[in-house]
Amino acid sequence: MKNFLLLFLLSLTLTSSAICTLIDDGGNWSSATSWSCGYVPANAGDTMHIPASMSVVIDLNSPTYVNMRIEVYGTMLFSNGRKINMDADGVVQIYDGGILTGGNSGSRLNIGANTWWSGTDPPLMGPVTVSNGGFLPIELIEFNAIVNEDIVEISWSTASEINNDYFIVEKSQDALEWTITIETKGAGNSVNIVNYFEIDSNPLRGLSYYRLTQVDFNGDQETFNIIPVEHAPNGEGVMNIYPNPLKRGDCINILFKDVNCIGKQEILVVLRDIRGNEVYSKIEVIDCRGGLVAIDRTNHLSAGTYLVVATSKNILYSKKIIIE
Repeated sequence: MKNFLLLFLLSLTLTSSAICTLIDDGGNWSSATSWSCGYVPANAGDTMHIPASMSVVIDLNSPTYVNMRIEVYGTMLFSNGRKINMDADGVVQIYDGGILTGGNSGSRLNIGANTWWSGTDPPLMGPVTVSNGGFLPIELIEFNAIVNEDIVEISWSTASEINNDYFIVEKSQDALEWTITIETKGAGNSVNIVNYFEIDSNPLRGLSYYRLTQVDFNGDQETFNIIPVEHAPNGEGVMNIYPNPLKRGDCINILFKDVNCIGKQEILVVLRDIRGNEVYSKIEVIDCRGGLVAIDRTNHLSAGTYLVVATSKNILYSKKIIIE
């Protein structure tokens, strides 16, 4: 009985999950001597760790790994036609400086029932997490559409891009039916900040809306938040914001003018962050021919870019403001 219990406990020890670190730079995935755990990756729950400046060669069509995590600080280099197969709980975390590359059309990273990368795709560079739900192709920092006289200046920035083919900028009069206005080539794969700038030289008059859509190389796409824009003919109305940029805790002053209005008028002032979240909202009663609104609740706001939207019964204005 004691011998049976000892063998049972030993069996649990040998098959329990472990953190296996690559110790043979350029070694094969299928070689037990490549890993600190001393065996070929196979156990449920194992974490396979590829250190920075080290590479492992994917030289097999792996069994379906159960609940495995692969941490890539260095390089996963696929041989032609070779595959890593993981169940739906598998995760591949590629850190800054890490890369998944190599192979041909038969090389695959499969998680669940889906292929998330093949050897015909561009190298997959970190930071990015790949799971059965896929991965976010880009990390958007900001998206702005600002009226400048008779044009609308459209700008956006990304912190990272993964397999990003191109962007589409669309506009709409009612936020229901959209027209493609601009197509811009993406950076493909990037871990640096990339800034984009385009001009819509034929904006819609009055209130309209813009939105940004990203399309990756396999056709998947993601649409980001909608931005309202008011294109008014010269002299119809003005909204000025100062200071801009401003320091955290400073008062935001908004000067609102509408030469077509008479007397006092209610105006709704809303402050949104770059994700579209409302961080301030208040109705003010002002002289719309020359009214001043002040927002003094900025101490709780983080540094970054915000959109100020002012709405009266006649017109809507939106402008970007930066808090340093």
